[in-house]
Amino acid sequence: MKTDISRVKQLLQIKKVDYEEIDLAVEPRRRSEMLLASDGVSSLPQLHLNNKYLGDWDTLQDMEDFGELDTALKVPNSA
Repeated sequence: MKTDISRVKQLLQIKKVDYEEIDLAVEPRRRSEMLLASDGVSSLPQLHLNNKYLGDWDTLQDMEDFGELDTALKVPNSA
């Protein structure tokens, strides 16, 4: 899981997307928010944007591979 967290953070940094990291070990009360926003998905890490669940690392990588992540993150076209 630690590797997936690092990958998500690196991907967001590359795309110059500001993010808030929530550590459920430090803030366990936030788990209920996460579960509600993700329709009960408990795998970590998760990416949420404007209270909308985008997915876990595998989903984000798939979105990136298919060119969908920039649109979901509203990242300007780098071309």
